[in-house]
Amino acid sequence: MQTENKRACAACGAANRTDIDTCWQCFAPLGTAMPPAPGMPPSGSPAPFGTPAATPPVESVGGGGASTAARIMVGLLAAFLGYIGMQQLLGGGGVEIPDTVAGAARLHDGMATQFEDQMAAEVSTYGVDAEAGAFGNAGVPEFLLLVVNGSTPETTDEMFDAFVDGMSQGGASVGTARRTGELDGASYRCVGAEAGGAGVGVCMWRADDHVGIVLDLAGDTGSTETLLRSVYSDVAG
Repeated sequence: MQTENKRACAACGAANRTDIDTCWQCFAPLGTAMPPAPGMPPSGSPAPFGTPAATPPVESVGGGGASTAARIMVGLLAAFLGYIGMQQLLGGGGVEIPDTVAGAARLHDGMATQFEDQMAAEVSTYGVDAEAGAFGNAGVPEFLLLVVNGSTPETTDEMFDAFVDGMSQGGASVGTARRTGELDGASYRCVGAEAGGAGVGVCMWRADDHVGIVLDLAGDTGSTETLLRSVYSDVAG
């Protein structure tokens, strides 16, 4: 994945890809400074990744619908942690996220670090072993990655169905077409979602000793499935 250009968010100054219309850091529509939605911090403050319930309905956001999509989808990473945390993940082992995944570098600037810190605080609430990272090129985030180490009796379909239900309850319009498949030692599920006109691709894989989620900030089901295969190869290969 290559990103040659980037544009700054007028609300918080974060660098973003040119092919997305929502800031990855503060979720404001790019090029405009949007007042914070109810329950969200002012512009320039990190968004609460663990509070998808505070997201207003898509219909009430109007021109800021694209920001609602990003807020819903990123917030659901934390919601998913809550689900699998309650399943009492067992055992150790698992994998670590490397510094380069799918041809994209792990970002270590202030905003990427905030994202990782917020996710670390969230996972500590549930007592699970998890790691999150933002990846991109030229300092611009292209996808978010979450890996949770441990085993669980739930099947891939059971876990993914719960995740999709959470997306729908959060206000996203989840596509009906899924892509499913097998990897070397894991099974995966992918789906596309939309809120306020902004599309996001989401894939989840489940291995014996860990679960991974890829959130493609400008993808659809097919392109995110391709990304997932590359991510899995680098993370678990």
